[in-house]
Amino acid sequence: MKKFLVSVAVTGVLAQAPAHAQTLDSLLSDVDFTFGGYGTIGTVRTNTNDAQYTRGIETDGAGKSFDERPDSNLGVQATARFTSWISVTVQAIEDNDVLTTPMNWAYVKLDPLDNLSFKLGRMEMPLYAISESRDINYANVWLRPPNEVYAMANIEELDGAQGTYTQSIGSTRLSFTGYVGNSTLAISETEKFHSWDVHGAVLSWEVQWVTLRGSLTTTENETAPGVHDKYTFEDVGVIMDHNNIVAQAEFVRRYSASYASLVNSNGWYVFAGYRFGPVVPYASYAATVKSKPYDNEASLSGDQSTEALGVRWDAFKSADLKFQVEHVDPRGSFGISFVNEVPNFGHSDVNVFSLTLDFVF
Repeated sequence: MKKFLVSVAVTGVLAQAPAHAQTLDSLLSDVDFTFGGYGTIGTVRTNTNDAQYTRGIETDGAGKSFDERPDSNLGVQATARFTSWISVTVQAIEDNDVLTTPMNWAYVKLDPLDNLSFKLGRMEMPLYAISESRDINYANVWLRPPNEVYAMANIEELDGAQGTYTQSIGSTRLSFTGYVGNSTLAISETEKFHSWDVHGAVLSWEVQWVTLRGSLTTTENETAPGVHDKYTFEDVGVIMDHNNIVAQAEFVRRYSASYASLVNSNGWYVFAGYRFGPVVPYASYAATVKSKPYDNEASLSGDQSTEALGVRWDAFKSADLKFQVEHVDPRGSFGISFVNEVPNFGHSDVNVFSLTLDFVF
């Protein structure tokens, strides 16, 4: 994000130079610029120091002391629209974790027809129901997405191309998205997992207050340093928002033909909440099940289940407060929400307490 902000500052300085003012004015007079951002100030703690609780696939975790790193972030997004069908979008995020790509979006979007669009560059892969908004906590009712599903993919940004076609059918809307490219995921400051020949498709159907979607992604993946494999990730989800009721559910499957004991796993969750004016209490249950038999030391994830209770309060015009309590059971494995595990950690349940302030601007 620092490089992005520097480039913006340099552009601003050049725009003030008298020798170029007239040229820049003529070039930029027809360009529509929009700018916005989002952020979270959060803190989380658990009842153990045997392992650190993390968000998604990040490496920063929390123990018995309150820690702001897992949930806190700051993102900015800028879009320049040159014509009615050509635009450029850049998004940068800072969340103090080595896994995050600072410039996570940088793409050109083409809209040649009202129901057809293309993206070229770096973008979020639409693996999940809320892929594009999972870092924007204000856009979601829950405090954080369930790790049992949203920490499963091991692939995130796509460097490539994406096309979306949308068709209205009566009062419903059907959309199809296809994408191709490559992807790189940092697992430490020095190690990276590479995915190439990425192919994926998403089918979504919006019916009044219900959205149904499914996605399928296949890659040539580096499941471990030096270990290459055919990798497949599937997702099926439903989102409901009707009157005061909000509900959501997803099921994901991750599998490999060659390295089943390392890769194969299923995950799912159910979530529901009810609006009382600006306050939304909610509950969720999530689980991930690793194919057996497996060795903890040679698996991408173990078994785990999480029961969560929380509340969202829209206390301000563009900001909310959230509190969430979770009971995490790693079911005798190292789970999927923890790093720096110690021997026999998986035999202990963990309680997690989280508080966040989410905002957009």
